[in-house]
Amino acid sequence: MHTHVVPAVDDGPETLDAALAMLRAAEAAGVTHIVATPHYAAAFDATAERVAAQFAALANAAAAEGIAIVLSAGREVTFTETAVRAVTADQRLCGRGRKPWVLIELPEGLNRGAVIEGMFALQLAGVTPVLAHPERHSLVVQDPALVGELRQRGALAQLDAGSIAGEHGTPVRRTAQRLLEQRWADAVASDAHGPRGYETYRGACERIARLYGSDYLQDLVSTGPARLINC
Repeated sequence: MHTHVVPAVDDGPETLDAALAMLRAAEAAGVTHIVATPHYAAAFDATAERVAAQFAALANAAAAEGIAIVLSAGREVTFTETAVRAVTADQRLCGRGRKPWVLIELPEGLNRGAVIEGMFALQLAGVTPVLAHPERHSLVVQDPALVGELRQRGALAQLDAGSIAGEHGTPVRRTAQRLLEQRWADAVASDAHGPRGYETYRGACERIARLYGSDYLQDLVSTGPARLINC
């Protein structure tokens, strides 16, 4: 439910062929469903229309190549007041499920109150906020219980495979472990930007199964995300 596979719209693959290579790597890792979540942030200027066109081109090419992965459209929205207003006004930025949801990346520099207020604003608009890799944010590294509080308020939390694998440093890995131990995670995703991301994803899944059990792994990579996106 978090991957950068749509070609030529953000810092993911630059070409359609590279995007198809990612899908083949995902399929080899056992992935059956992908929510493509290109960045919605000031650093990337792809319009909603371009993102939709590139997503459609990828879906058509994947079908022609016999790739069986089910593709759904979403965005990874960098949290700002402007972005919150954009999400509530234009639900093309949302993933579709039983109700709209949006993957929210928290930039550094936010305080605890601003995060809580922003999540509440989204919920008032009928949108479920899903925190993208909160374990990587300094607020959460300092106080992992913030994620527990946000989940009690109705937000969800998606951890990155790379965090669990230690690719973002020891403090982030330990924070991810704490969130898993406390059952404060709702999903684990690849956040892949290229084929190698699915090697990391596979390794992270193996680690979760070994440390926390295969039932919890299934809830994080299958049952939980499916409840949200209605796969």
